[in-house]
Amino acid sequence: MKKTLLFLTVALFMGASANAQELIVNGGLEDGVVTPFYGSPTISTTEPHSGTYRINLGNDYRTMSQDVVTVIGQEYTVSFWYRMANEGVDATDHGYAYMKDAAGQRIGDALSLGLETVYTNFTYNFVATSTSSTFYIYKNKRAAAGTNNAMWFDDISIVPASATAISHIEVLEATVYPNPVTKGSDLFIQFQEAADASVVVEIVNINGQTVYAETGVDVSGSLIKVSTKELLSQGVYIVKVSAGSKRMVQKVIIN
Repeated sequence: MKKTLLFLTVALFMGASANAQELIVNGGLEDGVVTPFYGSPTISTTEPHSGTYRINLGNDYRTMSQDVVTVIGQEYTVSFWYRMANEGVDATDHGYAYMKDAAGQRIGDALSLGLETVYTNFTYNFVATSTSSTFYIYKNKRAAAGTNNAMWFDDISIVPASATAISHIEVLEATVYPNPVTKGSDLFIQFQEAADASVVVEIVNINGQTVYAETGVDVSGSLIKVSTKELLSQGVYIVKVSAGSKRMVQKVIIN
């Protein structure tokens, strides 16, 4: 019996359904509390970007986080509005934003936030490598005798990067091994049954960049070999394999 995955995605005009895709809880702060954000944020009604409330990260070192449920291999878009509370802040006193995986490891680079004193939108994408990810912001300790470097945040959102019509996608029964694999060794993709369509193999890094792609792959004996020599550095990657309407996604670690 064929298994199917139901991807519930919607067009932009379907507002109610689109909200169901939102991973962040209380991203607009209109509950009047900071939970489920944790760390050192506080709630404020002074000059929110929209609505009545916003988050304040006070002077000196502060952090703000929220855990969200993610799908391995899915690309997501993170968006929020921020500003510095005061002008004249030292250039080293800004904040950083990034995502963490379930093990607390950073996904991609720490992205620097500017010193804008008007609300500015900040957006970036990431590819989930675990079923739980953490939205994370931290702010540097201010320079000695420097200006108060409090930061304000509002309208925080994480949604799947691509929204399409509702569709049924069949699961491609395949396994990637060995996993972990030693850098320079070969990766193998083993199909449980011979593929009945042209196979496409794509490997992306945790920044969502495609580092390997091959179309029309010949499946000889239901097995595909992918060489990692001179191609991939050590780290976490997502292997995507498709054959016709069937899809498979698997996380691979290269040591």
